[in-house]
Formats: sequence, structure tokens, C-alpha cells
Amino acid sequence: MQGRLPHEEHRVATNLELLFDLIFVVAIAFAAAELHHAINHNHVVHGVISFLVVFLAIWWTWIGFTWFASSFDTDDTPYRIAVFVQMAGALVIAAQGFLMRLSTTIF
Repeated sequence: MQGRLPHEEHRVATNLELLFDLIFVVAIAFAAAELHHAINHNHVVHGVISFLVVFLAIWWTWIGFTWFASSFDTDDTPYRIAVFVQMAGALVIAAQGFLMRLSTTIF
């Protein structure tokens, strides 16, 4: 794996990178919806702490990936698989509260 050339001209985002960003926006929206739910049920402190933990976990992974993608510019099969795994993980982290609330209302 080689780094990008420092004098390389502007590179546009790939469709996979745009999908990656969109998935992280959805993950943050899930976390914000859980914060809204907690505030509506007067669990403000718990809701804010949970939101901050989830937000920071999502933000940290997004920053790491963005740095890696900008620095190395790889686009092979293992890289794409890793991107999809990371997207799924972000959605699972963000939707955990929603899924727990959903399971308690169903059962």
C-alpha cells in the first residue's frame, strides 16, 4: 500500500465513500432519535450520556476512516469489504437503543 502523491490533483469522492458518509449520517440520526426519546420520557442525563458515548464512537471511526482513505487512496476488494463491515458496525452501534426499545414493545 502506497500513500497518495503530495502533488496529486484534486480527487473526487467515490460512490462508496459517499454511501459511507450517508450511513454515518443515518447512524447519528438514530442516536439523536434515541436522545429525543430519552428527553421525552424525562431521562435527560441518561439520554445525553448515551448519546455522547454513541456519537463519539461513531465520530471516531468516521475520522479514522476518512484519514485513511485520504492518505492512501486504496480501492481493492479487502478495502471495500472493510468499509461495508464498518458501515454495518456503525448502524448496529447507533440502532442498539432503538432495537432494545423495539424488542421490549414486541415481547
